Amino acid sequence: MSVQASGRGRERVIQEIETVEQGIKVELDVESGFYKILNDHITYWIAVEEDIVDSYTRLLERSEGEVKSNLAQIVEGTKNHIRSLELIKQSLSTIVSDTQQFAKLLQNLNKG
Repeated sequence: MSVQASGRGRERVIQEIETVEQGIKVELDVESGFYKILNDHITYWIAVEEDIVDSYTRLLERSEGEVKSNLAQIVEGTKNHIRSLELIKQSLSTIVSDTQQFAKLLQNLNKG
């Protein structure tokens, strides 16, 4: 049986957290199940974008006119993509840091 997430207009993704132990597990699962995978993929994506910049920059240096102008636009746009992806990585790092802190807070509750 599916359960609606409160006020969200969608079904719940996880079961209701009813104990501190379940909360700890969920917080730790966020790091292992999402952060590491997303970070790895974004790091790879950045590397691809950097390779694109390198290739187009070399091609641009050998080009003239409209080709050179268009390649310059692509290079600048791709550099913007890299900056955006770096910001996403920073945001994910902040989220995982918070998640680790939440897990510690829950673990401390469990000790008391």
